[in-house]
Amino acid sequence: MTPWKVAYDDQYRAAVSEVHRLLDATARRTGSAVGRSEAGWLQAKFHEFGRTLLAGKGTFCPHIGRSPMVAHTAAWATDHLVCPSCIDLLEAIGGTERRCDRCGQRDQLHAGCAAHGPVLMAYGLCLSCVRLA
Repeated sequence: MTPWKVAYDDQYRAAVSEVHRLLDATARRTGSAVGRSEAGWLQAKFHEFGRTLLAGKGTFCPHIGRSPMVAHTAAWATDHLVCPSCIDLLEAIGGTERRCDRCGQRDQLHAGCAAHGPVLMAYGLCLSCVRLA
């Protein structure tokens, strides 16, 4: 294995470990649970995110480089990837129209977050969809 591949793999594992640490800390602070989700709608959002990036249509904050790092996207902005310092950009994209990211209903939303590799995806669910999760 080449030295750059070893370095890349180490950075990737470190970023994934940091994502898990962040999720665990948030769960402890909020009293929520962290677990594996088989939710089809959430998997579809991550697939949409991946297809967008592979097609070269994604928008990145200026701090996203080629090295693996913790990064953020949102179910309402799967064409955006930002660093932890620029996470507020995702909120601005969501605007004032608050719709459930699963069913599309306008309602009071309950925030959630999912991870795939070093990427955290924020989402909001209405109470009916929270009960299904």
